[in-house]
Amino acid sequence: DPDGRRERFDGAVSDDWPNDFSQRSLKTENIVGAFDHRRLVAVAELHRGDSLAGGEGESAFSVAADWRRKGVGTALIQELLKEAETVGLSSMLVETGSANSAMKALARRHGAEMRFAGNRSVGRIAVPQGLERAQARMTGDGVEAVAMQVAKSPKMALRF
Repeated sequence: DPDGRRERFDGAVSDDWPNDFSQRSLKTENIVGAFDHRRLVAVAELHRGDSLAGGEGESAFSVAADWRRKGVGTALIQELLKEAETVGLSSMLVETGSANSAMKALARRHGAEMRFAGNRSVGRIAVPQGLERAQARMTGDGVEAVAMQVAKSPKMALRF
């Protein structure tokens, strides 16, 4: 949807731009998708571009409007943190619009201290601490437990 694309790409983009971006990213980035049967409902990316500091990755998320606040973002960030650890990253940058309270809360739950940078909110998650927090949440009750149920549901699958 146009609002979701505007949030994800920080501005208006053409209908073709997300597809072109996806094709480029599939060659160089780590990408996790969440599917409801065959429908892609969310995607998270772990970028390790040349412009990033050594040992740092940058995350990007996009969740379909009807799947927000259902634990999908939690499941995706946990998968990105596992992937970051696997490829040897020590921290993961999170950047979002200053009004995106859900993403800021998700990042904070995994150890990011969010700060304002212009009209954006930026934070870093230390990968080991983020994984520790994710593990602690997976053994607890509430939203995080629901996220794991959603992730394991036959209706939704996470795929790399």
